[in-house]
Amino acid sequence: MSIHKSVSRRSVGFLVLPQTRARVFRATRSPRKTYGDALVDEILAHCDDSIIWDTDTHGKPDLSALALQAVGDVDAEAVICISNQKLA
Repeated sequence: MSIHKSVSRRSVGFLVLPQTRARVFRATRSPRKTYGDALVDEILAHCDDSIIWDTDTHGKPDLSALALQAVGDVDAEAVICISNQKLA
């Protein structure tokens, strides 16, 4: 198992708790190749309206705009943005 898969499974554990309502938008290169089908499928199965965005296929999305849209869509109590680069 690669370090990426191991770290990712632990870091998204809260998403599968029944009392947790979450929407995940993950933009990454080749998500199924990088993290594996099991992790991607688990996130999609437990989080309503989640999106796993393949940047190799679709290019880089405007994450700031998508986060703001999601806040309005779900009346979010909190938003967590994790980025390798500074968001505008």
